[in-house]
Amino acid sequence: MKGYGGFVKAVIASEVRNGFFNDDFFGTPKILLPLLGKPLLGYMTDMLSFYGMNEIVLLLDAQSEKVSEYLKNNPTCGAKVKPVIGKSINDALNSLFCSDEKEDDNVLLITDNVLFDFDLSEAEKYHRSMGADVTVIITHCDGVTGEKLVFTSPSGRITGFSGNVGRCGFLTDKADTGIYIISGKILKMLRDRTITAFSNEILPELLSQNKSLFAFRCAGYRRGINTVLSYLKCTRDMLDGKTVFPLSEICDGIYSNSELPCGKYNITPPVFIGENTEISDGADLGPYTVVGDGCFIGEKAFVRGSIMLNKSAALRGADISGAVMGANSVAEENSKMSLGSVLGEKATVGRNMAVGENVKVTPKPHGGISAPESQPQAYYAENIAALGSRGTDSLFGDFDIGLFCKVGRALGSCEFGTRTGIGYDDSVSSAAAVKAVTAGLISSGSHVFDFGRCFLSEVAFFSSFCSLGCGIYIYSEKNGIHSAFYGNGGLPLSPDFEQELEHHAENGEFRRCSAQNMRAVSDMSSMSSMYRRELLRQSGDMLSGITANVMSDNKDILLLMEDCLLTLGCGKGDDITFKITRGGTEVSAFCRECGWINMDKLLSLCCLYEFQCGHDVAVPYDAPAAINDMADGYEKRVLRYPVQAKTPVRDELKYLSSKQIFLRDGLFMAVKILGIMRETGYSFPKLLSQIPEFFVKHKTVSFSSVPEDICRAFPNDTVYPSHNGAVMYRSGGRVLLKPSENGKTIEIVTEALNYEVSCELCDDIENKLRDLGSVLN
Repeated sequence: MKGYGGFVKAVIASEVRNGFFNDDFFGTPKILLPLLGKPLLGYMTDMLSFYGMNEIVLLLDAQSEKVSEYLKNNPTCGAKVKPVIGKSINDALNSLFCSDEKEDDNVLLITDNVLFDFDLSEAEKYHRSMGADVTVIITHCDGVTGEKLVFTSPSGRITGFSGNVGRCGFLTDKADTGIYIISGKILKMLRDRTITAFSNEILPELLSQNKSLFAFRCAGYRRGINTVLSYLKCTRDMLDGKTVFPLSEICDGIYSNSELPCGKYNITPPVFIGENTEISDGADLGPYTVVGDGCFIGEKAFVRGSIMLNKSAALRGADISGAVMGANSVAEENSKMSLGSVLGEKATVGRNMAVGENVKVTPKPHGGISAPESQPQAYYAENIAALGSRGTDSLFGDFDIGLFCKVGRALGSCEFGTRTGIGYDDSVSSAAAVKAVTAGLISSGSHVFDFGRCFLSEVAFFSSFCSLGCGIYIYSEKNGIHSAFYGNGGLPLSPDFEQELEHHAENGEFRRCSAQNMRAVSDMSSMSSMYRRELLRQSGDMLSGITANVMSDNKDILLLMEDCLLTLGCGKGDDITFKITRGGTEVSAFCRECGWINMDKLLSLCCLYEFQCGHDVAVPYDAPAAINDMADGYEKRVLRYPVQAKTPVRDELKYLSSKQIFLRDGLFMAVKILGIMRETGYSFPKLLSQIPEFFVKHKTVSFSSVPEDICRAFPNDTVYPSHNGAVMYRSGGRVLLKPSENGKTIEIVTEALNYEVSCELCDDIENKLRDLGSVLN
């Protein structure tokens, strides 16, 4: 079969060693994991060959004899598959992108181990018709953690990407499949580049350069196989006939590439049984069971909803339910494996032993931890239960010590979590949760800095001051234990760091530290004095002649502010009254002439002063758009966070934010404003008169059911992704959409030059959401 136009080359970028699926665990590289008797790589190359690819490059990050042997013994019909080995996946990608491609050549790039049956010819035609530099093949979002969401204009042109499935998944249903069509000129442009992640690095860069990036939705099946659960789900889908790949059916719902073994056993379809398998009398199989080649199932063994890889064995009376058994693994007599449990290559579950739900069993301890010889091998189990769709701003919920410890282990297993600080409020439950999180961090080799009892904005300051990779604040409310995470520089965690944390937690990929290498907790409770010192410095000088009052529900914040203002010589009076939130992150102000002034106006006032002093500013993603208008007048920049950790602007953001703590801390902002009043000699109303007029309206609407693809309500608007939400620009102003974690509510934030237009924008957005049919109020 000839390729469609110049569309004849494809690249499969596969990491041989990644998470559970590596030679040390299941006994086979992830790309060779069998799906009903055939490796994943075989399905991928067959599909590419069917659509005309005559040259397929397989990129591996390390030499794999098993991959080489498979390619040698299983030639792909009509296509040549060439493995390219590098010290890293990055080296292999560069070896392709630096080749002499023709200017009009299009290359298909697959960056994930994914089973798919898309019509690639339609995607290629669309790519050519749009004159695209890159076409991202998209599909319906199924809410899997790690999926990259795609936002497009009505024409199909990509406006942005988001990695936060939890909230943005309610806004758009377009998910990046990890399959891309790339034009030859883009490949030439990428020569001599260091590329570690095409989707996270190259696509945002091309978007910022205004390259033609389009999205094409392909009908058909697609599932990335990156976790145990996705592996189980994929085999189940194939048995249900959700893919186009043909299966050899012996009788209704029973599939095999050979004759069934002899014996008196029971089968409940659908099942797949490999070659040279022995099944004893009285055994019970299915439904949704996959038995690999050379497996043994003993008398009265019960196997259902499970995968047995080649040469694994379930002996007499074994009960295997919803589990995965690695190559050459053994479940001994009367043993039991529960839903979601996995057994590594050559691992054994002992006689009469039970492996609990979502437990991973390895054949030997790792990380330098030893155990008494009398312990069964299941002693080395690791819980891999999923956290569920919880955002990192409320990761805990109900009081669950096991969950707290698990989050600590997951965080300590992330590179950014190797130096982590923890602060907490004065509740007993928070203190208990901190101990559990700390235990998990230490067990994963992290160095923990204990800030003690403090308030939220202090943790952001401490994390920046100590140059920590992560800071956590744990606090208690009526509906449970909550947490807030900060990254380096005291900024919120970047989206890719959030995904890394969720991935480790959901898949149980925990680093284990030997007991002798665990580090003691560092007592940092004296850091509060450093916070007070920096707070005093925000005024620039004494505040004699100025009067102010402070209000706060947090007694610690109230006492600290009163002490600092007294130290600075600021008198008590009604020139200005500040009201600071319980966490200290936000502030509003009141004066008789102006009334109450919200955080948006105060933030804009501080930014204007920074522009007048010749500085750029770093502000949150949802800060008023009016700040950008002011910056243009002074030829300064506004950098918004959070951003991806590897984005070039991240370091500049970190530097700016460390110098401008008052732009994200309510206490610092209050003292800074008093300092600006002293420096300029202006009253508070006079300062406010210098910022442009703008009005921001907030409204929260509720849904009777969880919505899907909210962007459908705005077919004529170009929607851009923002952190945990989306933004639209209209002639009258800006609109922010901020869904809640569970999708039951969405906050509408409209900004315009006057109150009337802001309200009109808000009403229009609400009415369009009502047209979806599920808005309650």
